[in-house]
Amino acid sequence: MPPCPNGTPSGPAIALVTGASSGIGLAVAKALLGEGFTVYGTTRNPGNPVLDPGIRWLSFDGSSEAGISTFTHENRELL
Repeated sequence: MPPCPNGTPSGPAIALVTGASSGIGLAVAKALLGEGFTVYGTTRNPGNPVLDPGIRWLSFDGSSEAGISTFTHENRELL
């Protein structure tokens, strides 16, 4: 487990990376995986077979209030 910012462990290291299916988001998600984080990544198509299987994919369309509300409702236990 990576160290906490203050140097004391506080439980599992978990990250939520938006836009993790490509570009900078994907690079960040992979770097966090490499550091031992459990990574949740958002994408509009979590069933896409080319997505990194090490990332826990969540469906998210942040282009509308409805998409944000749906994401929040469906993933309440994670937030």
